[in-house]
Amino acid sequence: MEDKRDTDSRRSLSSNTSRSYHRLSPASTMLFTAKFTALVFAVVAATFCQVTAKPAPVDASSNSKDALTHGVDTIDANITHVDHPIDSAAPASPAATAYPFEYSTFFYGGTTCSDSPSDVGTVNVLNDDDCTQINPVGDKTVQCIRRKGSTTSVDLSRILVCQDTNCARDCIRLSDATARSNHFYSTRNARSILVIPA
Repeated sequence: MEDKRDTDSRRSLSSNTSRSYHRLSPASTMLFTAKFTALVFAVVAATFCQVTAKPAPVDASSNSKDALTHGVDTIDANITHVDHPIDSAAPASPAATAYPFEYSTFFYGGTTCSDSPSDVGTVNVLNDDDCTQINPVGDKTVQCIRRKGSTTSVDLSRILVCQDTNCARDCIRLSDATARSNHFYSTRNARSILVIPA
């Protein structure tokens, strides 16, 4: 049998030992608090800087490839291109210029091309020297063409209208076509249109 005093002293020793692991000294508590406060401050400061960071100002009127490539070239990051990568060394392509035209599929004879919504359609030539097919609805054929919107300033001699789909056969300059009513020009059976570069 064990002595009662030995058991009591073991209990006292074990309870004192376990308490010493759970209890921190005031100096340790202050050090922990100081380090924790510094860590929290650093996280808050980093988050604040990230939220309030603003990108470099960009000229809103500059929408060119040069401005875009300058922006991409000055970014210090790993960039993954989803489509074709931007080659900053390649020359910028000229901006596209759309030329809108209206056509009529009905010619009354005399000097009148139909202006009725059921007879009128539109075609847009996207660039100079870009042969564009004219595709009227159904089995109708284009009888008259007129310039529309910004195209009204384009010289008529630069507009070529052809009876084939690739601007190679039976073509006429709009300046040589007969003027009709409502700013239309007679272009019988037109199937393609082209704007010759100035």
